[in-house]
Amino acid sequence: MGRKQKLRRQQRRAEEQGRMKTIEDEQVRSRIVSKDDKEGGKETAKEDEVVQNRIERAEERGKKIAKQEDEKVQNGIGSEDDELLAKLSEEYPVSDLYKRSIELRGKDMDTNDALEAINLNYRLAIECGCVHSMYDIGYFFYDYLINGRTMHLAPPWLLEGAIRGSYTSQMLLTNVYQKAKPEPPQALMAYWLKMNSKFNNYNEYKFDSSYLKNFKNKIGRFCIICSKTDTKTSSLQQCKGCSFYFYCGETCQMTHWKEHNHRGECKQLNILNKYHKPYAKEKRDAAINGETHPALDKLRYKLGLSRPVKEYNEL
Repeated sequence: MGRKQKLRRQQRRAEEQGRMKTIEDEQVRSRIVSKDDKEGGKETAKEDEVVQNRIERAEERGKKIAKQEDEKVQNGIGSEDDELLAKLSEEYPVSDLYKRSIELRGKDMDTNDALEAINLNYRLAIECGCVHSMYDIGYFFYDYLINGRTMHLAPPWLLEGAIRGSYTSQMLLTNVYQKAKPEPPQALMAYWLKMNSKFNNYNEYKFDSSYLKNFKNKIGRFCIICSKTDTKTSSLQQCKGCSFYFYCGETCQMTHWKEHNHRGECKQLNILNKYHKPYAKEKRDAAINGETHPALDKLRYKLGLSRPVKEYNEL
């Protein structure tokens, strides 16, 4: 059989299959139509009525939900903000002014909204000791304003929240410390991570305490400046002030003290160990109740947080 004959046969087969398929489709359509004609339009009418009722009920539910959302927006709370406020208010108090600041941040925030929100936070932090506002101001300076170029303004506000037991302020404070120059204050980072692990009730935000042990052990195995380790003839000397860092000798210790600013870190760590650590739980409980612990003012004074604002104008 020649090639042309094969092609002709294949073409005929394809045409016959196409005709058969067309006939079958027409038969199926005729059966469906005849079935509907025999049963009449009653069933179809009932089904249409059921579908229409479902649509009407869905529309009513939609209108009800939309009305609830509108009411939340009028009260300054969106659906996501509602969940956020519920979580925030589980511990520290949430005021109406703070709800207003969340509403401003929930919009497509422009410069005016951002400034109004941060001004509200500033007022709440200064006048009311609002822990949430302290964190928000710290985060604003850390991340939002001018792409983090104002990060140096964040630590005082985050420190205010951290000494009151705010786990979010403590964690963000350690993030700020990580970017410090010339070296991150690892002793202060370890202190706040330890506080966070001890008092934080939220497992998803809790820092693994086993990491702290490994972190401190690693720091203690070598000189913080030259990385020398213990030998048979000489052993590392521990900082007497913070008991955190180790040095191979006086030269490295003085370098760390002056050039790496361990002087300030060691002083602050001693203040925290003396004036914060023994009363950490009491200060946190007082802040949760909207009160001020008697020892808080002294701690703020020691940390330099109670200095008048005008003294910072030149800085």
